[in-house]
Amino acid sequence: HRAKISSRVFWGQRKLVKRGDTSSFGNAILMYIKLGLVFVLALCFEFMLCQNKNKIHLDLGPISPIYLEFRSLVKEIDISHHVKEGFEKADPSQFELLKVLGQGSYGKVFLVRKIKGSDAGQLYAMKVLKKATLKVRDRVRSKMERDILAEVNHPFIVKLHYAFQTEGKLYLILDFLRGGDLFTRLSKEVMFTEEDVKFYLAELALALDHLHSLGIIYRDLKPENILLDEEGHIKITDFGLSKEAIDHDKRAYSFCGTIEYMAPEVVNRRGHTQSADWWSFGVLMFEMLTGSLPFQGKDRKETMALILKAKLGMPQFLSIEAQSLLRALFKRNPSNRLGAGLDGVEEIKRHLFFVTIDWNKLYRKEIKPPFKPAVGRPEDTFHFDPEFTSRTPTDSPGVPPSANAHHLFRGFSFIASSLVQEPSQPDLHKITVHPIVQLHGNNIHFTDGYEIKEDIGVGSYSVCKRCVHKVTEAEFAVKVRNHLGRCKYMVKAAPLHWASIWPLTRLFFRRIRSGAIFIKVFRHLKIQRGA
Repeated sequence: HRAKISSRVFWGQRKLVKRGDTSSFGNAILMYIKLGLVFVLALCFEFMLCQNKNKIHLDLGPISPIYLEFRSLVKEIDISHHVKEGFEKADPSQFELLKVLGQGSYGKVFLVRKIKGSDAGQLYAMKVLKKATLKVRDRVRSKMERDILAEVNHPFIVKLHYAFQTEGKLYLILDFLRGGDLFTRLSKEVMFTEEDVKFYLAELALALDHLHSLGIIYRDLKPENILLDEEGHIKITDFGLSKEAIDHDKRAYSFCGTIEYMAPEVVNRRGHTQSADWWSFGVLMFEMLTGSLPFQGKDRKETMALILKAKLGMPQFLSIEAQSLLRALFKRNPSNRLGAGLDGVEEIKRHLFFVTIDWNKLYRKEIKPPFKPAVGRPEDTFHFDPEFTSRTPTDSPGVPPSANAHHLFRGFSFIASSLVQEPSQPDLHKITVHPIVQLHGNNIHFTDGYEIKEDIGVGSYSVCKRCVHKVTEAEFAVKVRNHLGRCKYMVKAAPLHWASIWPLTRLFFRRIRSGAIFIKVFRHLKIQRGA
């Protein structure tokens, strides 16, 4: 049971026991290091670990310190760098209930105002779940939702600010998005124009791609789970059915989701990957363009049969580009589906339907949304169901679950790093980039060729950011490391700090006057959690 959110990769799963003398192997590798080919370490060690089914220990002799440094680049990444669990415990008394936004069988969603702490006065949506009414499966999914929300950081995904629990309830404190959900707008307008649909789908594609890059399958894509902020940009929410830690070559087998949006491989339970989300993406596109669902029978059984075998009835009033994209998404063989190839979301971004989208501007929210929700006061709830908002908000103490269920909720508490007050720490997220010497020896300003985006990970001595090549729009992750190793809370992009752009898995070891540093850059689309 994880008390902290963490992501593990190959190295982090191994404990090694001594077997044989491998010091000569260490000496041999040292020779390659002198030639600058440190990436040989990854290939050799992975090969040896894969070949030895029994657990082994590698005595690396003189290269042990370098190996430990290398291993630190790929070992478990603890989200406690971002999440200061226990630093500032939140509890229900810190939130004032304003309105009920929604209610389900397991709990409610409230509009609340924070009345204590550094963010006093801030409005949030508070999701409250009753522990006792959650089945074991739902308890696991509640913890899964909290884990995923704590890990993701994207402009088109709802942000988790706090998570805490009482004896009887679980609490998730999320963004309050005043525009309501896409389902409400679709219900009023029946269908959208292609330009509107293009905008929503483009933002949604970026959000799904971010989840997929973390090994997450969303599995519950539908209009009810797409929220609009006060400007009209989308954010996806509700990760209770999501599956995390799935590599692209592995499958999940749960039968879950809303039946009309399920991919065929989910319906027939033969195993599904992230490509199942692109089928649901197509269902949502069809619904927004036509006002109806592509596969819907008179009951659940008939709907499933239609998903598995029925021919798609394509409305002829749709543009050729829209029809082409729908056909590419509705491939029953998931390996043939658009977005399932090696290029992932790039296949979708290159489709003619999105030819007018500037993806960089879209990510920065510089493209004006087609619809701006009417908003008044910050606490107004025009775009939420009056059946709920008219109710008096009350949060009674929940009945505690059985004694043997408490372990399922260990490690639930959470506070977002942006809410942790550490005045002595400069902002890790703000990096001034000065001219950086590239390997070819010419001085070049880093931002001439690349545009720095959001953080992927922040460590004690380095920060990893997403960056985009301005010409090709290829995405990379760049790690900027403070080689002095003493500035725990600050990464300065000064002449003594290095950053470089290299293809996937290129790693190099460079010696400079003040010491040796590792510099790594990965193609961002290939990064799994923890890489």
